[in-house]
Amino acid sequence: MIGQLLIIAWTLWTHVQGWTDPIEVIDHWGSSLVKKVCVTPNDHIHQAWVGFENSARVGYNIVSPSGAILVPDQMISNDAFAGYPQMASLGNDSVVIMWQESSCFWFQVRDGDGNIVTPTTQLPVPPSSRVNYDFDCDSLKRIHLGCAQLASTDGEFVLYTVHNIDGTCLFQDTIPGDSYYEPRIHINGNRVHIKYEANPPWRTMYVQYDLEGMSLSIRLCSLK
Repeated sequence: MIGQLLIIAWTLWTHVQGWTDPIEVIDHWGSSLVKKVCVTPNDHIHQAWVGFENSARVGYNIVSPSGAILVPDQMISNDAFAGYPQMASLGNDSVVIMWQESSCFWFQVRDGDGNIVTPTTQLPVPPSSRVNYDFDCDSLKRIHLGCAQLASTDGEFVLYTVHNIDGTCLFQDTIPGDSYYEPRIHINGNRVHIKYEANPPWRTMYVQYDLEGMSLSIRLCSLK
């Protein structure tokens, strides 16, 4: 009886209308520990993960919703210790993949078909001993990065920077914060929303900028 119920439950779970069956998209053990996914309008699923060929490198591929390999596994990081990938849509036809190597931030831009738009490039951002960062892209195809920093002179803070897709830094600001927690960045229209932890008073804080880096009236607002 229990066996029959399990079979029925499995059938319902895997064949509900609108859902696909599970498919294998990365065949390396341990590679899914840190994996990011982004879908472009052509229904191409872009993936970045730690553990390319079971090494401390960042891998990338593209699969279709059916699981077909469109762009095979390839290493996008340098041949050096790398990890902590993040990914975001750029416009409506490209993706940005970012990761850390030796405390520095690197990125690559790919179009919807996986062609390289910007090759592996280091961002002109001070190295961070913390792995806590987040980024998003705006409608002008610029990269907005927020990373937790710990400096001997300035203490703990969140560094907010804006870059062209060639890596050129257009703007940066320093927000007092905690380097142990990951800031969050979300862009909605012409507003950049940043959430982070303050130290002190140990609270979740919020600040808002426009796309040109101007701080708006909502700044250092506690969320709890």
